[in-house]
Amino acid sequence: MRAKKFTFQFDSAVGDKLSAGSLLGTIRPIPNNERIPEPGDRIACTVRSGGSGTRERRVVARGNINSVKRICIWDQLVTIDGTELKDTLADSFAVAHGYTDAADMASSVKQMYSMPFHGFCVSWKPCFTPVQLSLFE
Repeated sequence: MRAKKFTFQFDSAVGDKLSAGSLLGTIRPIPNNERIPEPGDRIACTVRSGGSGTRERRVVARGNINSVKRICIWDQLVTIDGTELKDTLADSFAVAHGYTDAADMASSVKQMYSMPFHGFCVSWKPCFTPVQLSLFE
C-alpha cells in the first residue's frame, strides 16, 4: 500500500521547533472527510512565510508518521485510545506536543474547539533534507 501525504499547518511561533526536530507531534481534530493519517504515511509541516496577511506557506519539516492515536480532551481529562492520562503522564504528553503542561494543552484546545474535543494525535520521525540556499541572497 502506498504511503499517503499529509500537510499540517502550524503557527509560525513553533516553526523553529519543527525545523530543529524538537517538536515531533501534534493534536488535530478529526477532519470532515475523516481522512486520518496512518503509521508509514508522510507529513509536511508548514508555517506562514510572510506576514499575517499572506496565505503563502513554507515547509519547515518533513517526516514519516510512526504513531496515530485517538485523543479525547475534556477540561482536565485526557484520554489516549481510551486510556486516561493522569498527572505527570498527561503533562509529559502535553510537553511532547508543544504545550507547557496538560492544563495549557486543555486551555489551548478549548479556545480553538468545542469540548469535549475528539481528535487524533500524530507523532513522526523527522526526515532531514538538505536545504538549498540561494547563492545570491
